[in-house]
Amino acid sequence: MSATLERKQVIELLDKLGSDQDEDALAAARTLHKQISGSGMSWDDLLVGEGPEVEKKAPVNNLPSDGNENEEETAESDTEFTGDETQTLLLIEELLGREGISSDFRAELEEYKTDISDGIFDASDHRYVHAVYARLTKT
Repeated sequence: MSATLERKQVIELLDKLGSDQDEDALAAARTLHKQISGSGMSWDDLLVGEGPEVEKKAPVNNLPSDGNENEEETAESDTEFTGDETQTLLLIEELLGREGISSDFRAELEEYKTDISDGIFDASDHRYVHAVYARLTKT
């Protein structure tokens, strides 16, 4: 059976890698490696590569010009989520159904569901959930 990997512990160990004391950094690296291996995951599973494909938003020009006709405003994000929120909710439910996820991650996923229903889940949040799902379900 794989040990559960706790995000907080991993972050603490990663922080220790920068220690000025070589012994502390080496001990943190070995502990981190042991925890990752013991969880049944690999570094490839943990490190996010390129995110899911997204469409580029065209520049928008929705404000009156102040005389400079070449001036355009771009939207807050240069990418737009192309899926729908029901797909993200399905992915969240699948992640919640997985064994071995930490209680912190479970709580975070439940929060995402609330944020989606409250309408405060933006395109980058959707892309994040899709990337996490892809990473954790990679075979």
